[in-house]
This record gives sequence, structure tokens and C-alpha cells, in this order.
Amino acid sequence: MIKKMLILGSQRKKSQEIIDFFKRHNQKYKISALLCNDEKQFDLFKKQIQELQPSVIFFPNKDLAEKLELEFNIKCYHDYSQYTSFLKITDCDLIISDFTGIDSVKLILASIGEYKDIGLLNLEPILYSGKIIINEAKNKGIELNYITPQFQSMSLFSNTKKLNEIDKIILIDYDTKEDKENLTNYTNPSKTLSEFKKIFYFKNKMWLSRHLIVMSNLYNLELDNFDFYKSNTEKINLILQLKNGCTVFNYTDNNKESIYNLYYLDNSQIKENNKLEDNININIKKINFEEIATLKLAYLSIKKGGSYPILFQMVYDVCAEELYKNNLPKDSFVKIFSKILEDKTFYSKNPNIQTIFALDEKIRERIKKEIKKK
Repeated sequence: MIKKMLILGSQRKKSQEIIDFFKRHNQKYKISALLCNDEKQFDLFKKQIQELQPSVIFFPNKDLAEKLELEFNIKCYHDYSQYTSFLKITDCDLIISDFTGIDSVKLILASIGEYKDIGLLNLEPILYSGKIIINEAKNKGIELNYITPQFQSMSLFSNTKKLNEIDKIILIDYDTKEDKENLTNYTNPSKTLSEFKKIFYFKNKMWLSRHLIVMSNLYNLELDNFDFYKSNTEKINLILQLKNGCTVFNYTDNNKESIYNLYYLDNSQIKENNKLEDNININIKKINFEEIATLKLAYLSIKKGGSYPILFQMVYDVCAEELYKNNLPKDSFVKIFSKILEDKTFYSKNPNIQTIFALDEKIRERIKKEIKKK
């Protein structure tokens, strides 16, 4: 039976990549609904509609949504208050989301409320919600897939072993081409915000912090269960040390196709390979997490608990936006969040959705004051 798909954030790069994947496997999947949440990508969205011919769409601009309805003879929603109605009409079997930012939390929760399995191309909904989305999915029996190379490695392991066999999860640092880029060359008006955020992400090695926070939440692991190593290759993104003394890792090209295959095609033929190619060279060395400023802050936020890991993501995002606008210096995230960690007025032991949105407003006000001091 062909599964019907809804793509959230269809204009984003990762969404476009996975759309191409599902198009190649149209005997198994049909993209029946699209949501574009960027008004600037109207022309791209029109091309997607023309090519994919979905049965229902969403575009967040009333006038342009009406134009799409007339041009393609299709129902187009435009108001997020109607998201649940839109979701019901899609009648989809699976949702793929590349939503980012704090607003993604409510939409993912609404999707879970309609009992839809979800593939997350981006970890931000989890980073902004702590355990709220994770727990809600568990309570409703919803499958959440985290579509990153690190979680691909975890999924391959859990296909054959039990997670309680893990003694340590080792997250891997590696050099990237973005390390050599000059951040000031990407600020407004030189580049787009998304281009700036990509460079900022890699220069701050945020894959380490993000996966530390999400994995500690998802697997209920203590900080002692994590270590950090530097590798000479990004083909190793995660290493697992087992309680029986064995070490397991996934050596991969980080090819997105292989990640999509794992989650969305028959992976019954995936086998463990204990033999490496003769010509590969792997060097890894343990690192002190305190040497990476953002990782140290993520570690401390988890140690303090409560709302602090969520605040880590909030402060990072707002600082990135203000850096792009040339309103803050490049070291502002580390300085501002270090102060937040010492401010008990930002702490909430068990933050709910209302608390999270209130904290986001409070963070934005705090950073406005920092900008005025500049």
C-alpha cells in the first residue's frame, strides 16, 4: 500500500532532498500534502505544487494562498489556527518536518495529537520543548524518527542490540570547511540569514551540543554516560562503548540516501559489518568538553536541569539572529548564556508549553538590553 506523506517546511533544503528521495520511490510513497512556511519562497512552492500535484497545501499568506487555489484548483490553507483542520484533510500516513524555531513545538504537538508518525529533519522542536514532545509521542504511541547521521548510528545499533547495553555514547568532533570561513563575510547584507546560521552552527560545533541535549532527554542518560572525541574523519559520527567491553561504530559517508533508506525503505537486509576497508585511516583522541565553549555550556545546562537546556537553544537562536544583523559581537552567545545560567529567575523545574513561550519572550527582552549596552 502506498503511504501518503505530508512535508512540513517543503521549501527548506533538507525537505527538498527528502522529497527527491520519495519521488524516486513512488511505488511506496505519495507526497499528498505540502506546507511552505516562508512567504519569500512562493515561486519555489508553485514549482513543487506543479511537480508533485498534492491534494491539499498550506501557505502562510492569505492573498497568495487564494492565488494558488485559483491557479491549481486546490484547497490552500493560510492560517496556523487551522493547522489541525489542514492536517485532517491531508489524511496522511506520515509527516516529515523540517520546521525550526520555537513555533515548531506547537505544530509538532498538534501533529502528534492527530496520531501521525513523524520524521524530524531538524532537532529544534525537541531542543525547544525538552521532554514535552518526546513524552507526548510515547504516551500516544507515535513513532518519532530523528533523521541525522548520529541517530542513524543509534538506530542501526538498536536493530540488533538493546539500548540498556550501552555504557557510553561518544560524540565525535571533526574539522569542517566552515571552520576556515570568516563569519563577518556572512552577516547582513552579504548573505542570507540561513547561510549565516549554517556557518555559525559549524563554527560553534553545535552538532555536539544539540545531540548531547536531545540524547540525554530521549534515552534518560546521565552526563557520565557521554564522552567526546576528535576524529580525523567525519565518517565516524558516533561511537558506542558497551557494558560487555565491546566498541561499536558506524563508518559511513554520511550519505543522506543511506539515512533515508534506513528509516523509510525495507532495512531487513542491513547487516553488521565487522571488517573495515584496508585503506582507511581512523585516528581518534579524547577531548576535554570544556575546551569547546558551546559544548561546555550545553553540559552545564543539563547539569543544572529544568529549563536551562531549553534556554540554551533559545539564547543561541536569538544571538545568531542579532549577530547576523550586526547588533552583537561574535562571542555574545557564550557571554550572555553564561549569565543566564547564573540567573535563577530563568529557572523552571518542569516547564510546560506556556512557560517555554514566556521564557522565549523574556530571553528576547534580555538580549535587547544587551544590544542597548553595546
